Amino acid sequence: MDGGLTSSPTAPRRTAAWWWLLLVLVVAVLVTGTVVGLHMALPPTTPAPAPTAPTSPALQAGTPPPAQTPTPSRPEPGAPVLIKAGNGPLLPGIGSGDVYAQSATGIFRLEFATGQITRTATPDLQEHATFLAGSGWVMVKSRWSPTGVLVRDGQPASPLPQQFDGEGFLHAGPGGRLWMEPEPSTDPTSSTTLQLTELDGRPVQGRTVTAPRSAAPYAIVTDGYGGVLMTNRGGVYRLDPGQPRQASRIRLITRGELVAAGGRRLLVWDCDTRARCQMVLLDQRTRRRATRSAAARTLLAEGGIGIDRNDYADESLSPDGTHLAVMANDAAGRFRVHVIDLRNGKDTVLPGVGADSNVNRQLAWSTNSRWLLALTDHQIRAYDTRTHTNKDLPLGGEQLLHLTTPNDPAW
Repeated sequence: MDGGLTSSPTAPRRTAAWWWLLLVLVVAVLVTGTVVGLHMALPPTTPAPAPTAPTSPALQAGTPPPAQTPTPSRPEPGAPVLIKAGNGPLLPGIGSGDVYAQSATGIFRLEFATGQITRTATPDLQEHATFLAGSGWVMVKSRWSPTGVLVRDGQPASPLPQQFDGEGFLHAGPGGRLWMEPEPSTDPTSSTTLQLTELDGRPVQGRTVTAPRSAAPYAIVTDGYGGVLMTNRGGVYRLDPGQPRQASRIRLITRGELVAAGGRRLLVWDCDTRARCQMVLLDQRTRRRATRSAAARTLLAEGGIGIDRNDYADESLSPDGTHLAVMANDAAGRFRVHVIDLRNGKDTVLPGVGADSNVNRQLAWSTNSRWLLALTDHQIRAYDTRTHTNKDLPLGGEQLLHLTTPNDPAW
């Protein structure tokens, strides 16, 4: 024996036992922490009590309803917003119908009979555009870019169909349809063909009109009830669709110059072969012609409005053919609105100044011809042809760009 100490065979077993005990304690701590964490992260299994409504009236007025509570009167996104409730005629004796006004980011609909005014939000549309309306709809189309909207009464604005993306103009056509005019060619001797189109962009088969090259230079205008007119140095012509695979029918209306169109009537300078001209009101349905000498003297008087349509920002003939509204330059170069009684030549100048840039239509008549609505100082001013009084129609301070009624000739 060496007398040294020797290990007992039970010592390793005791050491292993201590290690196993320590491992069990660590695992227990980890499991307990995980359970506690899950308990804290997960919601309680019993429902939380519903919050009680505040009892203070002031707190109720200042606290919005919960997000999940629907508000019945809240409009859908993009839906028309009520600006003024309808509680009677918009203006005394104005009759029925609608007028539409456009700002940079919205379209207003004013209902004559009820006085109700609504606003539909639109994309920013400030560039030069066609602004036209039909029965139950209004449309904005930018001339040089594929932008624009269609607004049906009571519905949000929707983008125009791709068929209208091309550069050019749209005109109100018959039966709620549109005449689509392409951007004029740089060649002044080229022809222009207009296609009658549905609101969804589908062409109406066999319904086209063409201004021939032989008529150049010419201008295309519409007559206020769906027809297409062509003007050139030779006079004013009506373009009617021909039979399928046939050319358009071209009919001479007058050898004079067109002043304004509206309500199936035309106001023209009618000239004979010796260039002697007189102002004539022409009814397109009956072919009846009536001279308007007093109004002609007003236009031609020294310091008067003149007859050069290039000096006009806009002109509009009342549906009954009794008044001509003209937005013309004054001596200071500002556009002022003149209302001329075609029966006696009386000229009334409205307050305010018309827009001198990005102009489209700025004049619109009520269907019964009693009221003229005009944009002056970028707001709507109404003129009563019976009482010769003015009334402002404020629409919340937005600067208005365009104004139109259904089937008005559009630019």
